[in-house]
Amino acid sequence: AAVLDQLTETAWLPVAAADDLRQRPREAVAVADAHVPVLRRVVPSLLPVGWESVELGAIGVRRPQLAEVVEDLRAVDAEPSWWHSLYAALDDIAAAGPDRDALGALPVPLTDGSLAIGPRGLAMPTESMAARR
Repeated sequence: AAVLDQLTETAWLPVAAADDLRQRPREAVAVADAHVPVLRRVVPSLLPVGWESVELGAIGVRRPQLAEVVEDLRAVDAEPSWWHSLYAALDDIAAAGPDRDALGALPVPLTDGSLAIGPRGLAMPTESMAARR
């Protein structure tokens, strides 16, 4: 019990976005290895590739579904070009099924600076319109 307590209270787990930082298990988030490069910028407590072990749940590491991570993206303030690269990367890694369905709730930046939740019903730029990247 003492060893488990020490493991859960000590900042020893790596952070995907910063090699020199360590975090406590209760602060850490683990996702599938394929999602780490895409999400490392927007999930500050993300564990690096190779740390997706289910066993880490025993010490408090959170393992959210992609739908939960997509919901958290609503708080991200980024340039449209970053969103474009995020969409392309998620399209490459999201398998059919629940992960692919979760992408329907992705935030979409609009030209007026606001965010729409999900792409349904939004007009896509044509060649006669200047698309921002």
